[in-house]
Amino acid sequence: MTGENAETIRVFLLDDHEVVRRGVAALLSAEDDIEIVGEAG
Repeated sequence: MTGENAETIRVFLLDDHEVVRRGVAALLSAEDDIEIVGEAG
């Protein structure tokens, strides 16, 4: 998202497989408008 109305999307990752969580976190971290606020599994 770009512009003045851009909002940050906050995400909490929950999965019992650490490899999956790390992969999804890596993909989401590349996005400017997404913030990972926590993980559990």
